[in-house]
Amino acid sequence: MSPERVSLRPERISVRKARFHRNWSTMKEKDFIDHLGRGRFSGAVHTNRLQLLMGYRKGMLDRVEWGKVDPAEVRKYVERQIRDEFRRTKH
Repeated sequence: MSPERVSLRPERISVRKARFHRNWSTMKEKDFIDHLGRGRFSGAVHTNRLQLLMGYRKGMLDRVEWGKVDPAEVRKYVERQIRDEFRRTKH
């Protein structure tokens, strides 16, 4: 997820900061990761869990504000989730 949204309409270009929850914790971030691709945070899932986890990992590189979230711990956690999901889907 990017911290900014960009509108490229010809009549105007605007950049708006996305809402950021400064009280978001490492535990809440892990909970979010646990539910990626399982329909909890969106009504319909159009992408499989492994793709979403890999997209999350890639998006971590662009994330600027972490608040109370420990990015090193989250990185290890998402790597483990990717590994587990890869094993689960290959059986």
